[in-house]
Amino acid sequence: MCDFLFSLTREDEYYYKYIDTSRCNLVYTYKKNNIFVKVLKKINRFFVSKNKKMKNSKFNNFVCKIAFNKKLIESITNGSKIVILDSYLTEELLLFIKTHDKKGNIYLLIWNKLSEKNFNKFSKYIKKENIYTYSKKDSEKYALKYTNDFHLVSLNKIFVPKKNEIDLYFLGRDKGRFDLISKVANIMDNYKTKIDIFADKEGKKKTFGKINYIKKYISFDEYLSNVIKSKCLLDITSDNNISFRTIESLIFKKKLITNNVDLVNYDFYNENNILIIDEKTDSNIIKNFLSTPYVQISEEVINKYDFYYTYDKFKNLLLSKNE
Repeated sequence: MCDFLFSLTREDEYYYKYIDTSRCNLVYTYKKNNIFVKVLKKINRFFVSKNKKMKNSKFNNFVCKIAFNKKLIESITNGSKIVILDSYLTEELLLFIKTHDKKGNIYLLIWNKLSEKNFNKFSKYIKKENIYTYSKKDSEKYALKYTNDFHLVSLNKIFVPKKNEIDLYFLGRDKGRFDLISKVANIMDNYKTKIDIFADKEGKKKTFGKINYIKKYISFDEYLSNVIKSKCLLDITSDNNISFRTIESLIFKKKLITNNVDLVNYDFYNENNILIIDEKTDSNIIKNFLSTPYVQISEEVINKYDFYYTYDKFKNLLLSKNE
């Protein structure tokens, strides 16, 4: 029986392939399904959504055993202590967890902005005291436990920072951020910027001024290669939650321009490294910020936002609890 397991989403996402598996007990929740399994999942999902009394658990158990990672399913059944991420977490897997997790050994780590709908879904299947969120705002709104976001700090040894070729870099979806992103881009007219926005169906499909609308996702490795060539990262958010870009600025010792006013409350905040902007911020403020050197943040602080730190924190917490 596995004592403690950390369940990530898919092996091909983000930095997961760079995690040292000798340091942690990992499993990837999702595996590639054939057409037959996909059809069974759709049929099962229909019954799960319609059957409020959950009398279809035998069929659901069967589908989960063939559709999801075998090690994860066996570990849930065996009563292992497991931390699982919320990304793509489907109702059939949640139902499987509720059916088999009689001792409350499954802990949910919410890694995305939490909607009322998803909160109700998660709390229906997993004990509320076992749900953690990376969002301070959501932890207060839904009375959930808070745990800080995390990345892989050792990437700074794999992707070694290079000479700055880009003054400002941003990659992401529009999400209503265009106006402020565009303003920053225009202010930096004499700087080398790379601002790529994924084109939504109704969005623009071509370059617009300093902003380039792109159709296809780039690989995480290509994204990081742009990060390490940049002097400053741009992070525009609508919810004041910490993001990958924020932690990447720490990992790779890059400056950060953001509208996230809550960052002043974090232990890594330094006004020389992080510029918080709004609609009234002018060009002189941004140019002065970019002209000053980056101030080193202690490794002790940076490591608090490392995947291994989070892994060890939950492992120690869960294994210290009585069976």
